[in-house]
Amino acid sequence: DLTIPTVAQRTAGEARITVLDAAGNRLSEDTMALTVFPRTATSSPASHWAIYDPVGDTTADLATLGVEPTPMRLGQSVADVDVLVIGREALSANPVLPFAAADVRRGLRVLVCEQGIEGLQALGFRVQDPRPRYVFPRTPQHPVLTGVQPEDLINWRGSGTLLPESNAGMHKWPSPHAHHWGNYGTVASVVIETPHEGAFTSLLDCEFDLAYSPLLEWREGPGTVVFCQLDLTGRIGSEPAADLLTRNLISYLDAGQLPVQGRTVVCLDGQATDFVKQLGIEIAEPGPPLDPQAHVVVVGPDQLGAARARLAELQTFAQAGGTVVILPQAAADLQASALPWRFATAAERVYRVMPEQAAILTGVGPQLLHFRSFLDMLTFSKTSGGAERLLNGLLLRVPTGPGQWVFSQVDWRLLPAGDPNVMRPRWNVTKFYRQLLTNCGARTETNLANQFLSPGRSAPLADVTTW
Repeated sequence: DLTIPTVAQRTAGEARITVLDAAGNRLSEDTMALTVFPRTATSSPASHWAIYDPVGDTTADLATLGVEPTPMRLGQSVADVDVLVIGREALSANPVLPFAAADVRRGLRVLVCEQGIEGLQALGFRVQDPRPRYVFPRTPQHPVLTGVQPEDLINWRGSGTLLPESNAGMHKWPSPHAHHWGNYGTVASVVIETPHEGAFTSLLDCEFDLAYSPLLEWREGPGTVVFCQLDLTGRIGSEPAADLLTRNLISYLDAGQLPVQGRTVVCLDGQATDFVKQLGIEIAEPGPPLDPQAHVVVVGPDQLGAARARLAELQTFAQAGGTVVILPQAAADLQASALPWRFATAAERVYRVMPEQAAILTGVGPQLLHFRSFLDMLTFSKTSGGAERLLNGLLLRVPTGPGQWVFSQVDWRLLPAGDPNVMRPRWNVTKFYRQLLTNCGARTETNLANQFLSPGRSAPLADVTTW
């Protein structure tokens, strides 16, 4: 027997075995690294929790952690609910949600637990069932991943139970899939392709091109919806990483007071408008003056010179806390912009870029900046005025009081929309800009948000065909 000491925090250890003969001579020795986790504490949430759980699995798991939400049925009001849990497979039999986008906008926090393929597709997600046993942190600074190390997301104890153990009963895909034998060690079963549109942030990535997420957050106003496709059910109490992640999810949603995802985008030109429309981000109606708390300003590619007449207004906007995003510009436009900073630029041939851990790049992984071709882009080689140079000079963030200017030279125009050879990198660059505006506080386009939470077969990934 191996007796593990009680620990108050995550503790590294080592098990060592030495084999001796009858005379006490050492025959062999082996060691194994251990990580000892503290027991998961139980505590009652401070806010009002409710649960829609027709199957009942999630209710039972939460009870072991001291969380006993108020059961609710479809059609009940969630007006007095702070946190709503959608139980495992709740959408399988009846793909209807007991809340709407308006509830999230007023501050409702929602946890959607493991759903099957059809339930997620009804919400408009593209999904796959690859049963990943290796999952990778994408947003390690997020509260839900507090204390979680990369090695905690590999080969979990036991088996996931969302899918059958063999091919019998598995979803029939139109294209050939590998045979399925067993679920032992899965960290997730069904995973969501990170959306191309809307204010989504992947907290964990997995599978081909890291294009899929088993832990995805959608923010709207002061509220949030977290889609947790991790195989947590049945693992509470036996898999320490599942315990830790579940406790973190409870603490995060119970605490509330999230940053508001409520800004709309003011496009200063037609090119900016055409591009932002592709991202599923809400564009402001023209007319009202710029409001740092309500708007993000976007200047289209090669349009900085045309925006020169409004530069003083934009400076005042940024100094009051606003964000101005400048899409790719030619060197001449940057030099003639009359901005109060000096830019030194250089033409660089770029194949891929590794993103830094910076707030403006939250949720941006290397797959979004892997172009699969050598592209000639203009980069910032030198900066002044306290500017932050990121992405090997493809991104420049200039703090201005409590606000910021963000210059991005990642140029999607170099990846022709009609060329199938660059389809995936073009998708990824679109995701990069969607994530960049999400990080600036921009919210999902209203019709898209309403459609997304009204299960059907129309998807928030509109105009992105199956590849």
